[in-house]
Amino acid sequence: MLKKILALVIICWTVTLVHSQEVLSEWENPEINSVNAEPTHASYIPYRSVAEVERGESSMVHSLNGKWKFKYISGIEASPTAFYSVDYDDSSWNYINVPGNWQLQGEYDPPIFTNVKYPFEPNPPLCSQRFQSNRTIPSKLCCSD
Repeated sequence: MLKKILALVIICWTVTLVHSQEVLSEWENPEINSVNAEPTHASYIPYRSVAEVERGESSMVHSLNGKWKFKYISGIEASPTAFYSVDYDDSSWNYINVPGNWQLQGEYDPPIFTNVKYPFEPNPPLCSQRFQSNRTIPSKLCCSD
């Protein structure tokens, strides 16, 4: 009798274990935090010579900062056809500053930093509520002339 109960418990546990392993899509699976991404690595700046190191300027690095063409679309299905081709006419596109938050550089969607509704209407960079705090800053953290 004890062997039958033990066998039944093992079978129930195995069935529960098998059924509890639900298959989740990539965007729902908390174990997946990147897809088609390069592995993380330490950043470094390559230099061609000691002189470049001393100047702090590398001839092997090109900054992507600056003004970039930007076209806001409502969804992937509204993507312009062949926008990636060299001869594509992007003259109607706006410019945004890179680095920067495109949501703050024109009449686009408001920035979203949370997966729940804002407790107030977003109006960056302004806040619709005031926050105050009475705190004493330690003198070692204050700047002195």
